[in-house]
Amino acid sequence: MLSSLFLARVFGIYFVVMGILMLSRRQQIVEAYHELMAHRGLVLISGAYSILFGAMVLGLHPRWVWSWQVILTILGLWAIAKGILLIGFFSEVKDFFAKRFEGNAFTVSACAVLAFGIWLVWMGFF
Repeated sequence: MLSSLFLARVFGIYFVVMGILMLSRRQQIVEAYHELMAHRGLVLISGAYSILFGAMVLGLHPRWVWSWQVILTILGLWAIAKGILLIGFFSEVKDFFAKRFEGNAFTVSACAVLAFGIWLVWMGFF
């Protein structure tokens, strides 16, 4: 349970900060995304770190229980999947995420990230 609370706090703070930044600095984030995608080597390194990070989360928190804690394990799996997709399917991922910045999709994503972060902070701290 201690690792669940720790991960909920860390992920929660991360997602709250990212949600706020996504809502308040949209243009800068969109520009940074396009700059990152222009450098395939950086995407490769990002994918490798994502796999490493996901593996560390799974190693620390391999819980398959019917409670909120399973979300943390799923986040680890999601990080691994993201890394594999970034490395193995670069162009498809690039096209998919480019659509995320169009219209209201970015704002909806930012609100979802913020809400998820608030929920994790609640679970981790209270």
